[in-house]
Amino acid sequence: MDEARTELEARLDGEVHLESESGTEDEPPVKHDNPGPVKPFEPLNDLLSVPKYNEVDPSFLILLTFPALFGFMIGDAGYGVTTFLMFAAGYKLFPAAKEIFVSLMFASFMTFLFGLAFGDAFGYIIFGGHSELAAATGIELFSQIPILFHRAEHLGQVFTIAGAFGVFHVNLGYLVGGYNEYIRHGLKEAFLEKGSWILLQIGVAIAVLASQPIGLGVIGLSIVLIVLGEGAVGVIEIPSLLSNIVSYLRVFGVSVAAVVLAKTVNALAEPLLGTGSLVLTVAGIGVLVVGHIFNTFIKIMEGFLQGIRLHYVEFYDKFYDGGGRRYVPFGAEDASL
Repeated sequence: MDEARTELEARLDGEVHLESESGTEDEPPVKHDNPGPVKPFEPLNDLLSVPKYNEVDPSFLILLTFPALFGFMIGDAGYGVTTFLMFAAGYKLFPAAKEIFVSLMFASFMTFLFGLAFGDAFGYIIFGGHSELAAATGIELFSQIPILFHRAEHLGQVFTIAGAFGVFHVNLGYLVGGYNEYIRHGLKEAFLEKGSWILLQIGVAIAVLASQPIGLGVIGLSIVLIVLGEGAVGVIEIPSLLSNIVSYLRVFGVSVAAVVLAKTVNALAEPLLGTGSLVLTVAGIGVLVVGHIFNTFIKIMEGFLQGIRLHYVEFYDKFYDGGGRRYVPFGAEDASL
């Protein structure tokens, strides 16, 4: 550095200013390298931090799970349309954030699909045996369209799916973390630090569903492996595994709340719509429009905040270090380039 300064000062008549970014020379800068459909999800990842050069870029994983999680939580075809329109407007109005809005349009599309699967649109049952649309129009075809289930009538299934997704998502994180460890330190470290946690869950499942002695043996073995991989602190963190999975039950809460809010708006409007009065009918329509627009904003906030939180906290904790340096082309002033 001193030699470079001396030579530059001699060439430039002393007008030299050099800065050293200490601690960053050994960390190569990172530039995302993902196919087209994944690129809109890169900013969602980078809101937390840029990945390091020697770990998996989670952007593809966000594409796989975030839209589905968002869609399941809202799960209404009508709100799938309204959220899509709002995100499309955001895409036009805020070009600097257009990639994020594209990723959210993916989420709206999944919301629409889940809404069709649940037979829900703006809180009304449109398909299935209890189709309100069939009753209102007299078209029985709507009642014959198969659905998964109506969430308001099958809370237990919504609860089970939320918990099952939590188990899947957390263990996907362990698998990705194992791959990161394999790249950095080899197969042994990958199994000790990540595989041992999966083995612990297998032991619990065996103890609960099959043989308690065998399950307890597997649990004991997994704890030994956790200590070998992470030390005593790993044992202290075992309860956090349960809390991570339980956190996904918020998906159940948001999903049920989405149904309740939509039906509440409809319940407020229906007495006005059934009076036969033009004024009250217009007022009822106004309640529906304003209420469902308000609900759209609420659902966007809940779906985004809860969905991205589960990724950043419960999911990323299993594999993601982050803290990488974004690659900036020479001469560029904006680090987002």
